[in-house]
Amino acid sequence: MSPRLSVRALGVTLDGTAIVNDVDLEISAGEVTGLVGESGSGKSMTALALLGLLPQEARATGSVRLNGIELLGAPEAELRLVRGRRIGIVFQEPATALNPLMTIGDQVAEVLREHDRISHADALSRAIAVLERVGLGGASAAPGRYPHELSGGQRQRVAIAIAIAARPALLVADEPTTALDVTTQAQVLALLARLAAEDGMATLLISHDLAVVASTARRIAIMHRGRIVEQGDVGRVLGTPTHRYTQDLVRDYSPAPPLPRLAPPGPALLVADRVVREYRMPRTRFLGAAPTRRVVDAVTLSIAPGERVGLVGESGSGKSTLVRTLLGLDEPEAGRVTVGGDAYASGSHAASRARRRLVQAVFQDPVGSLNPRHRIGRIVAEPLHLADPRPDAAERARRIAAALDAVGLGSASVDAFPHQFSGGQRQRIAIARALVAEPALLILDEAVSALDASTRSQILELLDRLWRERGLGYLFVTHDLAVVRAVTERVLVMQGGQVVEQGPTDRILDHPEHPYTQALVAATPLLERALAGHRPGPRL
Repeated sequence: MSPRLSVRALGVTLDGTAIVNDVDLEISAGEVTGLVGESGSGKSMTALALLGLLPQEARATGSVRLNGIELLGAPEAELRLVRGRRIGIVFQEPATALNPLMTIGDQVAEVLREHDRISHADALSRAIAVLERVGLGGASAAPGRYPHELSGGQRQRVAIAIAIAARPALLVADEPTTALDVTTQAQVLALLARLAAEDGMATLLISHDLAVVASTARRIAIMHRGRIVEQGDVGRVLGTPTHRYTQDLVRDYSPAPPLPRLAPPGPALLVADRVVREYRMPRTRFLGAAPTRRVVDAVTLSIAPGERVGLVGESGSGKSTLVRTLLGLDEPEAGRVTVGGDAYASGSHAASRARRRLVQAVFQDPVGSLNPRHRIGRIVAEPLHLADPRPDAAERARRIAAALDAVGLGSASVDAFPHQFSGGQRQRIAIARALVAEPALLILDEAVSALDASTRSQILELLDRLWRERGLGYLFVTHDLAVVRAVTERVLVMQGGQVVEQGPTDRILDHPEHPYTQALVAATPLLERALAGHRPGPRL
């Protein structure tokens, strides 16, 4: 049987520089193939070439055939008919891929009306059926709702519904689960595999997560510096890799845990004592006060100097709201957060600044947390207003240079802008900004979830070195249980605003007692488990 997608000698140049080189790839009907590589390896550029969406200054050579029909070099008018009808695409971040001004039903119906030329009523009726097919039936995700009213997992299902509405021959899923918690990720991956089997749809799953690909795909292609260096059955390629780069990817995917160290004796640095945080909901048509929703419900935790603690839970469990409260950005409705025994705002203004300096944050997306208009020196210096006394120009420059040196970037980068750095380098800049205030505790909110395996490994090694050299304490907020196992000594599991289980990391992850923790552990894609039980996926 001829493949649905056949790519031969695909090459892409950008302003004369080769980005993709001599790529050969085949995907059969109903088959899921993974495309894996580091950031900048050429994965996304390859996907754009398949869709005819390369930048104007890019040039593609070779052959891209879908069901035997050549797409490379086809007129734009023909490619517009292909996109959505014969090729669907799911992007990484549905919050930006979906139109915030349109209901989800209308967004799915728009694809059907564009390609089938049917009435709005007929398109909406078919759109409802497509939404139900991807698991979005019922009032919680009614077609009249808007994207902001849905959870991250629901928004990703809408994006999948748009992509498969016209039953395309090929689906390109570009990092479709990166920002999702483990249970939602498992549901989305199972959905993609089911749709491929039911529709005979060839699926290209682009990801930097080897376990995600191993648990979903039948075949895998490893991309490095614009070339596919190894491809074949998932079990063979990842189980017995032959190329050095693939071997490095597999090694970096499961970082070795650092040597455990108990927190030194003494009082806790950060304490949350039965903290409650509530949000006021939109006022309804009924009389009376607007209802409130309790997002953090009597949470108690403490972190000692030098201690590494993990906080895990699904989206909507209350983790981010708790983090805002721990950072002093939100005031709790009940309970108390103290740093060094005192509340953030207690005492003099100088004392309050000193306490805020002790706890700094590193967020998930450095693209969003770094101001693109500011140079690196100014970005890193932002927390210095918390210093008492504030440093003069010479001391300010010294501390900026020291922070950049500590994360391996060097002071020469102070005059550059964020866009001049890779994703991993931008995250190093975010860590340098946190370090410049000389904190005692870093709160890392999904700080490595969007990074590829080798870059993630480098950042975790950096954090481990800083812990050893400076005695920093860490609170890792993440949905990645592999990261929690590798870098924390103790973990708290959060569900519905409450901490449902906590204790030593190895005990909680190896022998979970609460049903919710058991479900999280079971849903986590593990490379070893996926390879041990790997079976060829459906091939129609």
